Amino acid sequence: MMNLLRHGLLLYGISYYTSLVYSENQEYKLKQKLFKNYDPTVRPVKDVRTITKVAFSYSLGFIESLSWKDEFLSWDFRKENVTSIVTTSDKIWMPEMSLRNGMEAIGDLSFRGKNRIRIFFSGAVIFITNLQVKTSCLVNIQRFPHDIQVCHIEFVTISSNIGDVSYEPLNQSIKSDFSTSNSEWIVINSKIGSKTSITPEMANLTLSYVSLVLQRKSLYYNLILTGPLFLITLVSFCTFLLPCESGEKISLGISVLLSYSVLTLMMSEVLPKNSEKPPMLSSY
Repeated sequence: MMNLLRHGLLLYGISYYTSLVYSENQEYKLKQKLFKNYDPTVRPVKDVRTITKVAFSYSLGFIESLSWKDEFLSWDFRKENVTSIVTTSDKIWMPEMSLRNGMEAIGDLSFRGKNRIRIFFSGAVIFITNLQVKTSCLVNIQRFPHDIQVCHIEFVTISSNIGDVSYEPLNQSIKSDFSTSNSEWIVINSKIGSKTSITPEMANLTLSYVSLVLQRKSLYYNLILTGPLFLITLVSFCTFLLPCESGEKISLGISVLLSYSVLTLMMSEVLPKNSEKPPMLSSY
């Protein structure tokens, strides 16, 4: 009986101490007040006519961050003595974006889950996503390996009208230092923006786009393809300078033919496979 009483007093003391600690934690009390009647499915504006502006930052292959204002999650920092709080993305309203021309069908770039988000006293919400984006684009390889490709990445908001949510890029172009990490391509120009979709199936929706102009780094292909091909062609012309009765002319011609055969095998492995617009190098 005494042991049971001791355990009961111990549990009561622990719970009482915990309540005292929580009562002294200003951030905890602020969260309790902010999220008491908060509904994450409702767009965070007090006037439905207000447009929720979502700013996004894009780097090469990644959506770096999202930021917007949540009017329901603002407070007086002088009164609460708290300038910002941290919560998870499943507890607040989150913008919805879909990749229109991804590797698969149109898919939601889900930002839900247990991602940590920082909220400031003004209602500003900062979400560091670092979400990798995989997309596909049509290429023209006629001038391979000195080709330049233009790739478009499109994001669309399916569940929100243009009068509800708008997306605005924080950066108008991609920083050049991101392209140095790729050994095959270099970004020579880029543009990031937003516009209204004009297609019938996605009318009145905000369409955010990223346009990339990529140039292939051709040094590797010049060393293993273009250079040897030029030398073999030069040697093949030298066979016409040898007299017909010379036996070296036949052996040189056979050597050039074998060299062309080996180079053709190498080219078949390196050149992109495209029957509509094959590379001029393969035609040569």
